Parts: sequence; C-alpha cells; structure tokens
Amino acid sequence: MARFIPNDMPALPHWARVAFAARCARSVLPLFDQYWPNAIRERREALHTAIGLAEESAQKGEAAAELKKAVPACVITAGAALRPTYKGFSIDEPVPDDDHACHIACHVAKSAEWAAQAALEDPSESARAALEAYIWSRDAAHFAEAVDVITQLQDDFAGLWRVATRGRWSNHTAVPPRVFELLKEDPPEKPWWALW
Repeated sequence: MARFIPNDMPALPHWARVAFAARCARSVLPLFDQYWPNAIRERREALHTAIGLAEESAQKGEAAAELKKAVPACVITAGAALRPTYKGFSIDEPVPDDDHACHIACHVAKSAEWAAQAALEDPSESARAALEAYIWSRDAAHFAEAVDVITQLQDDFAGLWRVATRGRWSNHTAVPPRVFELLKEDPPEKPWWALW
C-alpha cells in the first residue's frame, strides 16, 4: 500500500526517519556532481560528510558528535551554489553553469543539511527535519527531471514504513543504511483482490 510521505513521516520511529532522510540526500547526491562538476572539494566533502554522519547516527542509534559542524558546512555549500544568482557578490571559486544548475546544487546541499539535522533532533522534532530532507531531494530530482529518483524514494518510504510497523520499531531502534537494499527483497503484500 502506498504511503503519503508528508502525512506519514511522524508515524515512522526516530532513527527510521533519520535513515530515510539520509537516503533522500544520498539519492540526489549524484546530481550535485552533475550540475556543479567543478565545485571545490570542500563543497563536495561537506555533503558527503553530512550524509555519512546521518547514516552512521541512524545505524548506531545515537547522534554523531560531528553533526554540529556538518550542518553549517551544508548551509554554506547551499549558499555558495546560489551565489551566482545574486548580483553584486564577488565569487572566488568555480560556480555552476547557470541558474538552473545553481538551484539543483543548492537543493542537494539543503537535503544533506536536513538529513544531518534530523539526526541531531530529538524524536519530537525529527519528523519535520526528515520531511525537509525529502522535500529538498524531491525538488532537486524534479528540477533535474530525475523522475526515477522520486519514484524510488516513495518506494523506499513505503517499504521502510511497512517493515518498521511489522517489526514494531521504536524510537530507539537503530536503522542501518543497508535496510534499503533489504527492502528490495521484501516486496509489499499482495492486495486482497490479487490473492486469486
């Protein structure tokens, strides 16, 4: 059964939300390189670090200490991606080719920022942060016309919700990134009308 992500995000346990947020950011990460191929290493590393720390946090069931530095690094990267769209700013590093590329690179960076933020939040706030990570990822994929990424994220969310519900996961259940590979081996149950 399909899940409607904005409505159902609060129903996921905390670390499942963080794992999904990290999955969203990692899914659009290739778009960053595609639309800002000449970005300086520091920009690219900021996103890889934030996503990796969010995944590590979900896997261990506790927020990694370095997350507090990772979030601002992603904010700076998002700002650097957009800088060419504003007139009057001096630019001392390579920039994306055009405004379209600037916005996609920024959206990817914002997704990584919110994935890291979701790992930092307590369970009462992580649903909002995870939803932000999804929305920024979805929009990056939409602007890049990467429809397959959006479809995969929706499938990932539905599968994660299904196994979390069946497994009676709590806010303390750690969730490794590998869970999304395992979801492919756990197809949804057939609807009642397909049992014949």
